[in-house]
Amino acid sequence: MDQFAGRGALADILTALRAAPRHVNPAVALERELERAEHLTLEQIFALQPRLEHAVERGAEEARVVADALRALRAARAVPTPETPDGF
Repeated sequence: MDQFAGRGALADILTALRAAPRHVNPAVALERELERAEHLTLEQIFALQPRLEHAVERGAEEARVVADALRALRAARAVPTPETPDGF
C-alpha cells in the first residue's frame, strides 16, 4: 500500500505527479540532440529552423509555467497537519 494513501493533499499531489507523463522541455531536448550531433551542414541547420523556433517558443512557455508554480508555492502558507507524521 502507498505510504501516503489517505493523507489528503499530499496523497493527491503524489497521485497527480505519478500519473503525469514524463516530459522534457522541448528546448532542452533539442539542445541535447544537437550536442550529440558531430557536425551539421548549413543545409541541416536551415532545416532545423522550424524545430528551433518551436522549441524556443514552447520552452519559454514552459519556463513561465514553472516560474508561476514556484511563485505560488513560495507564497503558500504552511498548513499544520492534524496528524503526527511517522517517525516523530
